[in-house]
Amino acid sequence: MSKRVFNDYHPKIIGLDWAPGNLILVASRSWGGKSQYVLGNCIAAGTKEEIPVAYFLPGGESLRVAKALVRMQVGPQAFDSGQIMTEKLKELPLYLDDTPDMTIAYIINRLFHLAETKGIGMAVIDGMQDINTSQLDGGTRERELNSVLRLLKAMAEALGIVIIVKSSLSDYGCHQQEQPSARDILDVTEAKTICDQIILLHRVSIMSDYYKMILPLGHPFFKDDGREMVLNLVLDKDMGYFKKAESLYKEEDSQGLETPMYMWYQYSECDDSWHYEFLDEDGMGWQISLNHLNDSPSNEYHILFLSWSGEDFELDPVQFDTLEITKHYALDKAREHFPAVEIPEID
Repeated sequence: MSKRVFNDYHPKIIGLDWAPGNLILVASRSWGGKSQYVLGNCIAAGTKEEIPVAYFLPGGESLRVAKALVRMQVGPQAFDSGQIMTEKLKELPLYLDDTPDMTIAYIINRLFHLAETKGIGMAVIDGMQDINTSQLDGGTRERELNSVLRLLKAMAEALGIVIIVKSSLSDYGCHQQEQPSARDILDVTEAKTICDQIILLHRVSIMSDYYKMILPLGHPFFKDDGREMVLNLVLDKDMGYFKKAESLYKEEDSQGLETPMYMWYQYSECDDSWHYEFLDEDGMGWQISLNHLNDSPSNEYHILFLSWSGEDFELDPVQFDTLEITKHYALDKAREHFPAVEIPEID
């Protein structure tokens, strides 16, 4: 079988590193945003009509997916009113399959067939917990679902495609507003070992359009940073997919302090350094640090740019009349280095 690897088109998807052969698990709690992310960011605004996608729904409801994608294409007002201009719809190369009682053997056979006949570059499994695993006879549900992940990882590598698996997060023993982690993935104990990327989505509050994307340790965006990467997102209701938040928002009933983005802050009142965090065009987080030089004149600062993946660069020490001018200078340098990124000036 010839593999078709999409080397000429790499969709830019928030939080996702497009690498054929990768198995990616996307999970959230109920109403946590995993469907909007996969349908909106990964397909409607990501692969678009450039990459054929196989979409498996072990739990059925292919009509729900088709309607959601049409709504994203025409906009909510036109869709809800029924005034849909069908000639304006783009034909997405999307192959939906909601065969009842779907097994992993069936999915594997279909993947081989669609790779050969349609040249798919991505496959989505919508609801891993809905797959019929009775053929695996693994003894426990956890072992069976871990085996499913291993088989899907092998298929991704064999076909040279990206496979995304949607999973649920356990609600047991946790507050709905508590930020999830990889250990909350329902009935799967080896996800961090098997999957190449894990993306967790968390709605800040049930009544808001603000979300957090948590990328656990081991995600390709990391090297040896030693902490999770958390992105602030906002759901664009008109388009149906997530965008990077352009301003800081506060979490209700927060269990701890969140590192702010797009504003200057200090770690403590005794800290002589100032910090400013933002996201580049690939969704990578960067921190600007203004470090006061104690053995120099009072307004002299060393400016360091450090990414959450460990990449860094620095500027020569500068001395201006006020700290505010130094901050403006640092942000201007950031805009020069990242011309495609909007970096707001918020004091």
